[in-house]
Amino acid sequence: MSAIHVVRMLYVISLLLALPVMAAVTELRCVGTEFTTLTRNTPDGPRGFALDILDELGKRAGFHCNVDLLPWKRAQALVARNEADLLIGPYRTRLREHDMVYLSRPFYFDDALFYGLDKVPFRWDGQIASLPRQQVAVVRGWTLGERFEAFRNQLNLVEVDSSDQALRLLLTGRITLVAGNERDFAPRIARPEFSAIKPVQPRIQNSAGYFALSGKWRGSALLARMDEAMQQMVNSGYILERSHAAGLSFPDTRFDWASYVAHELDNAPARSK
Repeated sequence: MSAIHVVRMLYVISLLLALPVMAAVTELRCVGTEFTTLTRNTPDGPRGFALDILDELGKRAGFHCNVDLLPWKRAQALVARNEADLLIGPYRTRLREHDMVYLSRPFYFDDALFYGLDKVPFRWDGQIASLPRQQVAVVRGWTLGERFEAFRNQLNLVEVDSSDQALRLLLTGRITLVAGNERDFAPRIARPEFSAIKPVQPRIQNSAGYFALSGKWRGSALLARMDEAMQQMVNSGYILERSHAAGLSFPDTRFDWASYVAHELDNAPARSK
């Protein structure tokens, strides 16, 4: 047999060996909503930081996402009913863990804050007892983390359809406070129309945002591959570099992840940036 035939045969064998790997790529329906920096609809399809990270994770863990950006409450419901495979960017709470399984590492951090009118002094010491029984707006379907969920039922909440709607209600005096995350609200209150609004310190908590699979994937080989790949991306500093480039918070490679994940749902004020 000539050398050329040997080379051709080795090439064919290499292609055949690669076929199981290529066939192993899993197609997923991944859903989320339009979140500042993380996800947005464009004429060329969904784009954003979260989708860049998800694409890299897919390359490493052997899956591909078909992404739909929908109203947030609907996206969560689809994952809870196993009609979609993955939810993009949720905070971790005990209630959500009944319906979905989170990867063991997040891909961004975010402060949850109250927002009020600059001309109306408001005192909040970080404890629910310091909040008067006044109306607080929150976007429908949002949670701001486990600590917020722990006192949610003690607030006089007004659910609205968007962050801008919440801020406009605040300007008109129809509510006292807005509860929201800094990532979404900081660029909004920088706009002239909302310049009379300021964040109220201290923050409610600092929450991590994750990718979460629907319950049907619990204990699966896909989940194990995704977890391993995400941990590699975090431990290598890849997520840190990409997060900072996008203007998001993320801890460095010395961070004690085991301790954080173990106590994330303890309802205590979260770590500093």
